[in-house]
Amino acid sequence: MRKAKVDIEIKNHFIKQDFFNREELYKFYLKYEPDLNERTFGWRVFDLKKKNIIISIKRGVYKISDKEYFNPPIDSKTKKLSNYINKNFFDPDYIIWTSSWLNDLSLHISFKNFHIIEVPYNLKDIVFEKLKESGIVKPFLLPDESMIQKYVLDEEDSAVIKTLITRSPVKRIKKIKIPTLEKLLVDLYSDTKTFYMYQGYELKEIFRNAIQRYVINWSKLINYSKRRGQGNEIKKYLSENFMDLTGDILNDHR
Repeated sequence: MRKAKVDIEIKNHFIKQDFFNREELYKFYLKYEPDLNERTFGWRVFDLKKKNIIISIKRGVYKISDKEYFNPPIDSKTKKLSNYINKNFFDPDYIIWTSSWLNDLSLHISFKNFHIIEVPYNLKDIVFEKLKESGIVKPFLLPDESMIQKYVLDEEDSAVIKTLITRSPVKRIKKIKIPTLEKLLVDLYSDTKTFYMYQGYELKEIFRNAIQRYVINWSKLINYSKRRGQGNEIKKYLSENFMDLTGDILNDHR
């Protein structure tokens, strides 16, 4: 049977199950490929994920995807900032995004948006100085909540320079390094100073919309939250507020 047909059969077979494990999927494949070995099966799983037919909810456990991947629009200012950083710093580790992306998830639309640029600790000062010279944006280095309220949100084009946490989950869109949705959610929860305007009910709305609409790799989210020292806290937050959406997924992340 052709792969495309098998893909359809997989959807039809597992669509009504909340979750299914790797062994169940392997047994299903054996009906069509009796000689399927573990290595080839691994590629089959990889292909299913790539096609967004299944999504991983934890290691070795999947579900049929009814959601889309988080691929926010890249505006001209973000492109310009990314190009400037790459040109002047030889493609360093960095992440760039804009708070305007949150308008798609939050309850209230914000008309005061800013860019967030995360760079390694040893580059933060020089990136700040370079961006001041560039005239592309008005940069602010590690601003506190008061500075964001008084100055960052008062500028038409502003950027907050933050220190990049090592091994942060990142993806590329049009060669631009942006945070994954998992990182974005954890950062909103953890950094209450920079993102003070998205706390409380607004944060719950962002999380709920994100969980309902987009593919989320829970292992990636929990692992990154641990790197931020928020592992137990964010698991508790998710369990208390979104158990209807996450079910028992989080129980296996110790």
